[in-house]
Amino acid sequence: MQSDNSVNTIPEDESVVRIVNPKQVYFYLQNGLSPIRLECGYNDKIVYIFMKKPSLLLFHRWREMCKAASSEAQNAGA
Repeated sequence: MQSDNSVNTIPEDESVVRIVNPKQVYFYLQNGLSPIRLECGYNDKIVYIFMKKPSLLLFHRWREMCKAASSEAQNAGA
């Protein structure tokens, strides 16, 4: 008899993303995406594991926000 562990297995590698930036994690949570698990990372950091496909749109929005904030900071310093 074969046991069915596929129900409880957590995807690895290319189907997940690991995030340690707490501001980015907060942005994801604020927009309704929850991590599938947490891991202990290096230097006592918590690593948040998200599914890649559901997080892709939020990742693009996050990058645009970072670019806009960077531009604003450069303009303020000029």
